[in-house]
Amino acid sequence: SLYKHFCHEGGITSPLIAHWPEEIDGSNEIRTDPAHIMDLMPTIVEVTNAEYPQLFNGQDIHPMEGVSLLSSFKGETQEERTIGFEHQFARGLRKGNWKIAWGKRMPEESAWELYDLSKDRTEQNNLAKSHPEITETLAAE
Repeated sequence: SLYKHFCHEGGITSPLIAHWPEEIDGSNEIRTDPAHIMDLMPTIVEVTNAEYPQLFNGQDIHPMEGVSLLSSFKGETQEERTIGFEHQFARGLRKGNWKIAWGKRMPEESAWELYDLSKDRTEQNNLAKSHPEITETLAAE
C-alpha cells in the first residue's frame, strides 16, 4: 500500500476511535465499515438531534454529504455505498469490496487499478486486466 499522497489504502485508511459508553455497543471492538470524513457531520447531526440548515444568513447551505455512522457504532450493518475521493492527481472509488485507484505513478504513466478489498486489503493484486468490465464500470461512476 502506498502512503498519504495516494488514494490507495495506505494513503486513505485512518482509524477512528469513538468513545461513548452509553451508546456504542461492543467495548474494544474493531469495526471495518467504510467511512469518510464527510460522515462526521451527519453523525453529529443525528446524535445531537440537530437540524441541518438549508439557509443561513440568507445564503444557501450545501446539503450534507455522507451518512451517519451511528448505526455502525451500534453494531448494525451499514448499507453498501459508493465512496469517491481525490487528492491532487490521485483518485479512487470504492463500491462494496471493489476499489479502483489512479495515480500510483506519475500522472502520464497512471492507469486505473482494481482491487478486491475483501481478499486483498493491502492492494497487492491489481485485477484491472482480469476484470476490465468492473474497472470500466467503476471508472464511469
